[in-house]
Amino acid sequence: MRCGYCGRRLTDAAQAMGYCPSCGTHVDMAEAPVAAGNIPSVHGTPSGYAQASKSGSRSTSQRIVDAGPPLFPEALNNGRMSGARSAADLPPAVAQHPPYAVFPPDAQSDPATIYPPHPLSRSRQQSAAIPLGPVPASPYELATPPAAVVSVRRRGSFVLYLFIVLLMVFLASFGTLFIAGTQGSGPFAAYFQRHGLTITTGLSVTATSIAPTATALPTATPLPTATPVPTATPVPTVPPAPPNYATYTSTDGVFGVNYPSAWSESSNPASNLIKYQFISSDQSQVVQITEYASGTTFDPTQIAAYLQSYVSATPGTASYQNSQDATGKTIGVNQWQEAQATYTINSAQQNIIGLAITHANQGFLIIYAAPAGNFDTSSGMAYDTIVKSFTFLH
Repeated sequence: MRCGYCGRRLTDAAQAMGYCPSCGTHVDMAEAPVAAGNIPSVHGTPSGYAQASKSGSRSTSQRIVDAGPPLFPEALNNGRMSGARSAADLPPAVAQHPPYAVFPPDAQSDPATIYPPHPLSRSRQQSAAIPLGPVPASPYELATPPAAVVSVRRRGSFVLYLFIVLLMVFLASFGTLFIAGTQGSGPFAAYFQRHGLTITTGLSVTATSIAPTATALPTATPLPTATPVPTATPVPTVPPAPPNYATYTSTDGVFGVNYPSAWSESSNPASNLIKYQFISSDQSQVVQITEYASGTTFDPTQIAAYLQSYVSATPGTASYQNSQDATGKTIGVNQWQEAQATYTINSAQQNIIGLAITHANQGFLIIYAAPAGNFDTSSGMAYDTIVKSFTFLH
């Protein structure tokens, strides 16, 4: 039989109590009568003992189930208690286990149906009719209580747990010795030695003091300095020629000058030099520029000797007289060595002046010669314009 509310299967004890032990729902007792031989016990637990039947129509052995005191007395207080008999009418088996309510038998239920009422629902007449006596002791001794069995199980589990813990400690200890090694041997012994640790058989780890060594800091690599971008060197150029003057550039492009456009110009190369001559239209004034080859011995301070050598090479010269030794002088953009002298040609006096300079391992010599009446070195004149415009082009 199952509870109509929660669906739980009702045992014989639950049917005897008349309510569901799970939800407390009332169980119709007419549908689940208890035979007179199944008398509930008052010991509080299912007794399990055999009881002789008081009815000849039933079996000789009946199981007595104790439902215990009802938790919901209102479930049993349904009015059927009014039909209880007196104690004298109770069967001997019922009279020995009070208190219980006995109801008269009917055509459908025989022997009589017995229901355990709650003490709170019993009327005074019922209390008087059914005497309450001491509960007799059971003639049978109970088996070994379940608590003893539970105690043995717990003690066995504790021993098992203790054995497992000791086994884990044992394996951990010897596993550590195997992995780390003892006295410097083992799979990880090199690692421990590298970090200053020593594993002994006593499972103690001792740290070996290691003197710290100073690590040299890397020196900073100097950053490369930015290479300055070379600025374009301006190419030297000859100053603009004044009116009635022209610009002349040497045949090798080393220098350039401005000369009177009315004068003639020429170049005469030799083995180790090139002579450039500029002669006036009346042939009286001559400006000669000599360019010595690179590596040729040339000393600007010997300018006086170069003048005398020039006069000696001119036919009809005489009475050479040096009037100025080598003297440094800046003319235009160049620093020269200057010397002067006089001489005669056919008894006519001639004046001569010379300038000497070196540039890029080359020697340069400028000589200006003219009769004393035409010789003019003043500013703006032919000689002065030529010397001031002299420019090295490379």
